[in-house]
This record gives sequence, C-alpha cells and structure tokens, in this order.
Amino acid sequence: MDAGAETTASFIQNLAIALVAYPECQKKLHEEMDRVIGVARMPVIEDYEQLPYLRAFIEEVCVCLL
Repeated sequence: MDAGAETTASFIQNLAIALVAYPECQKKLHEEMDRVIGVARMPVIEDYEQLPYLRAFIEEVCVCLL
C-alpha cells in the first residue's frame, strides 16, 4: 500500500526546495506555463510535451533523488 510513498514525498520535497532555491527558474516555469496553457484553465497531461523547460526541471529534480 505504501509503495512509492517515500519516493513521491522525496520528489515533492526536492521540487519545493529547488523552486525556493532558484527563484529565477520558478519565474521561467511560470512564464512557460502561462504562454502554453494560459490562465483560464488547468494544465492537462497533453500539455506536457509543449513544456520543455518544465520537463527539464522535473528531470533535474528526479536526478537529485538518485
């Protein structure tokens, strides 16, 4: 039942730390999401391919978990 819970918690913790430690990255992420998704709707999985900076940021956070 708890499979993956620790990994998920670690990812979220590292993501929050990265966003706080690198506010310039947080700003770029926000700008990219506003440009691709806009402010009128929530993101959906189909948007992921159009968000290269977000994908790279997530991959970097995942690397920190290794």
